[in-house]
Amino acid sequence: MPSFETTLPPRLSAGDTVVAVATGFPGSKVPPEVLSIAELRLSEMGLGTTYSPNAFGNDGKAPTIEERASDIHNAFTNSSYDGILSIIGGYDTNSILPELDYEMIQQNPKTICGSSDLTSLLNAIHAKTGLVTYYGPHLSTFGQQIFDEYTRESFESAVMEDKPYILPISASWTDDKWYQDQQNRSDHPNFGPWCIQPGYHESDSIGGNLASLNLLQGTEFFPEKDNPIVFIEEIARNGLGFFVRSLHSLAQSQRIGGLLIGRMQLGSDINQENLSECIASVKLLKDVPVVANLDFGHTLPMSTLPIGGTIRVETDYDQSTITIINH
Repeated sequence: MPSFETTLPPRLSAGDTVVAVATGFPGSKVPPEVLSIAELRLSEMGLGTTYSPNAFGNDGKAPTIEERASDIHNAFTNSSYDGILSIIGGYDTNSILPELDYEMIQQNPKTICGSSDLTSLLNAIHAKTGLVTYYGPHLSTFGQQIFDEYTRESFESAVMEDKPYILPISASWTDDKWYQDQQNRSDHPNFGPWCIQPGYHESDSIGGNLASLNLLQGTEFFPEKDNPIVFIEEIARNGLGFFVRSLHSLAQSQRIGGLLIGRMQLGSDINQENLSECIASVKLLKDVPVVANLDFGHTLPMSTLPIGGTIRVETDYDQSTITIINH
């Protein structure tokens, strides 16, 4: 696989416009009031919002593969847009990867951010162009009436500022269906990161949703790196067995220099004890620093992390510090 020089996209700033795209599910799955609130939240950051031509699909159906690819091309090449946000996730974003013109994307670098199923697109773009992409909130994530400042501040630190920053630790977290009932929110105290294996490592980063990242194994779209920091998260319904076998597979395909694991959902059967046993079973992770219960994944709040940036992990059983250096 050819290697590309890492490229940081221009920072977003007040007055810029972000275009929302649908790469999996159609935007019609998001309630209109959620989108309205999201547009307001972005405007409070000085950002305007618009939507790609096929963002809402057709009669409730997702845009076709060709329509989704066309929207990505338009998002990167249209000079009216300064950044790109996914509206929502899905399950087949990887279907559009062979349809994309990566040279066109490389020649028109822009900030692109999303999470979950967007993992495949974000890592593929970095692998094929060298452009740093961002694993963080969807547009719909900003649609909460009771919004957490952590998510907003992390997004701003990652895509609107150019200085290193330490990944903060949230005071509390939620795993509720807020999009169905905006007022019925349930907070849980955050007791901080879990140091699974102590150590220090600094390197380039790749990652996202574990199942979606593993879809890229053996393809030209997997971002091969030298001992990267890998950050992963997984949805509750996949469970411990799925997580264990998926982690073995990832470690066999990519030598990992440091591992960051996002917070598990309430319905997950994964806890600190069995996660530690899982990590110990992966001999390819021996002596690799591992930190879990971090603020990214399918719970809120959600930090924004660079794919292709530089991250430093310093962890022991008393304290863990994650520094985002180059983003």
